[in-house]
Amino acid sequence: MPITQADIAEKLGLNQKTVSIAFGANGRINDSTRQRIIRVANELGYRPNRLAAGLRGACTRSIGVVWAFVDPWAGDAVIGLDILERLQRRGFATYQAQYTEKTSAMCRQLDDLLARRVDAIVVQAIPSQLTDPRIVARLESAPAVVGVAREPVDGFPGDLVVHDRDQAIREVVDHFADTGRRQPAMALSMSQESNPPKFAVFAEQCRRRGIGHDRMLIDLDHPTQAESHGQLHLQGFRRAFPIGRELGIDAVFCFNDIGALYVMRDVQDRGLRVPDDVAVVGFNDAEFGRLWRPALATGDRKFRDVALAVDRMLETRLDDPEQEPRQESVHMQFVWRESAGGVPDHRRDFSGGISQSEVLPCVI
Repeated sequence: MPITQADIAEKLGLNQKTVSIAFGANGRINDSTRQRIIRVANELGYRPNRLAAGLRGACTRSIGVVWAFVDPWAGDAVIGLDILERLQRRGFATYQAQYTEKTSAMCRQLDDLLARRVDAIVVQAIPSQLTDPRIVARLESAPAVVGVAREPVDGFPGDLVVHDRDQAIREVVDHFADTGRRQPAMALSMSQESNPPKFAVFAEQCRRRGIGHDRMLIDLDHPTQAESHGQLHLQGFRRAFPIGRELGIDAVFCFNDIGALYVMRDVQDRGLRVPDDVAVVGFNDAEFGRLWRPALATGDRKFRDVALAVDRMLETRLDDPEQEPRQESVHMQFVWRESAGGVPDHRRDFSGGISQSEVLPCVI
């Protein structure tokens, strides 16, 4: 039989009303009692009805947001700030928590937000966290949840926006193949959970397009004295391709604009031309990449589209708590610029030359 709130109350020697308050009912209990209830509920395997929880108790007009607000590399902080602004314009009070890869710390953040009886939680996290039983139990006790992850998450207890990068990775490989590149490489730190799936997509698309070689991975995971993400890329690139030797590659894809600029400069310092000898593509669409020479090809993370999807899902969930959990994908896109080499067909004029719009970024 399913575990009920009455079972938890009996186990702790509390009345059922106190347990109900811990899971969103109207009323107040102290934080230590609430955390003790949540802990025992987890131990017993209790699974509250999250959708029904949204119907109980008075609304507080407050939303909790767990996000990477301090994020110098991916740039996702822009999304989090956009979400906060949209919520505040609609009259919600917002509580912010800085994303952490430590699941135990995220559990404490969620406990704090739930203790404040927020009407909903927005959480950005890696898939292993969003399927962790400790995280799931806490999200299930929230009145409403919207998650954001880089890939689909089976069994996620709420609505989910998939911030998909796979399409953009395939578009980069397709561009390499379409413009005659046969020996591409990708620079990644493979110890980070989100990166091996990126390389798997890159390698598979290379296989499909009939390009590639046995040194396609520039692994950044080695002891290093690098003081910045850019230096990490530079040191990894030089380890893979020592100065004084032929590179043996004709394209490099860095999933980060700063890293790509460091690699591009090193390629140029070796007397090679970008993109003639080696094409270079970064990611994140940082503004400084547009000013580089040659301008840096990159990826559009669709920041605004993600914020819009989260805001729309949250608004409709709060209006109708009983609807089925939903999942929506926002696809990142490859942005062509000169460092990628070649020219997309739709950028050529009728005489076969380059159109005057070449200096502007072009999403393909």
